[in-house]
Amino acid sequence: MTEMTRRAKGTGTVRPKGAGWAACWWITDPGTGKRAQRSKSGFATKPKAEAYLRKIMVAKDDGTHVDQDRKLTVGQLLDSWLVAKQVEGCRPTTLDSYTHTMKWIKPRIGGLKVAALTTEHVDAMLAELLAHGARNGQPLSARSVQLAGTVVRMALRWAVKRGHVARNVATDAAVPGANSRKMRYWDGPSARKYIAAAQADREGPLYVLGVLRGMRRGELCGLRWSAVDLDGGALRVSETLILSDGRAITSKPKTEAGNRRVPLDPFLVGVLREQRKRQLVERMAAGSAWTDEGYVFTDELGRPLRPEHVSDKHAALAKAAGVEVIRFHDLRHTCATLLLAAGVPVSTVAEMLGQADPSVTLRVYGHVIPGHADAAGEALTASVMGL
Repeated sequence: MTEMTRRAKGTGTVRPKGAGWAACWWITDPGTGKRAQRSKSGFATKPKAEAYLRKIMVAKDDGTHVDQDRKLTVGQLLDSWLVAKQVEGCRPTTLDSYTHTMKWIKPRIGGLKVAALTTEHVDAMLAELLAHGARNGQPLSARSVQLAGTVVRMALRWAVKRGHVARNVATDAAVPGANSRKMRYWDGPSARKYIAAAQADREGPLYVLGVLRGMRRGELCGLRWSAVDLDGGALRVSETLILSDGRAITSKPKTEAGNRRVPLDPFLVGVLREQRKRQLVERMAAGSAWTDEGYVFTDELGRPLRPEHVSDKHAALAKAAGVEVIRFHDLRHTCATLLLAAGVPVSTVAEMLGQADPSVTLRVYGHVIPGHADAAGEALTASVMGL
């Protein structure tokens, strides 16, 4: 009969395997409650197998044992982590970003067992992406490579908490720093030219608001008349329209600060009143084909404008105005820059833009505030010296 050492129930077993010995024990999956056997072989002697098994039992007793599923691959882990993020309520656009990033990760390390994954594996993947991870073997941007490293690190951190791995090997990976994208914006004359071009377009009010109030693309696309108070001269941002997997869906602002009141001056109130009149005419012309969802900015049948359409139209308007073509999001930078240059307090600008921390606003746009340090220095000297 094959030699085997049986221990008390729940304390595991050691047994011969090949030319050596194996230690075997049972674990209970905390998520399913099911029992499964784990083992480690390759011990030269029986005492060595027993010594290893005793360590496992002690770790199980004091709660420090980590059950490493040696069949789990990196690809499977990423899929499970993505499902968990979805259950947690992660924003659809963020999930789309993670899914897209996995297209870079999985072909390179997705087939590796998580238990065998090393920091060197992650380093090699990131280096390979940086060298030729884009289409046609072109270099992938540092920002994209950084995102790939972040996704692996987050997924492994989740795996550690779930007890799938003992440590996060991506913590010390050589993730490249991302080059910050240069902020672009228009000066006052360029902004006026753009607004003039926009006012000649049926969708112009959206772009005028983009410049003069710094609203995000999704906030403008998701704006409904129920959130606009023309008599009170204000609108409220409480909903955004975003693209997820090619579909336009509604979502809530990312932060509490993003849910905000935006003031409307008489000029903008007039712009929106004209927008309402134009929309009512189009609604009567469309008849039963009109889609009544209450959006402020729509196509000729009442359907909300798709975000990618807004970006394309913005580029066309900039060209028509004869100004530099910048991203739609750069209209937000333009708004902030012009407000600060006009002497509007940083806290007020942050509130209008829906930024929770004014220090972030100051860090991003502080360089455009004209002469504040000079004026402050002069004021202090005058006060102290009685000048």
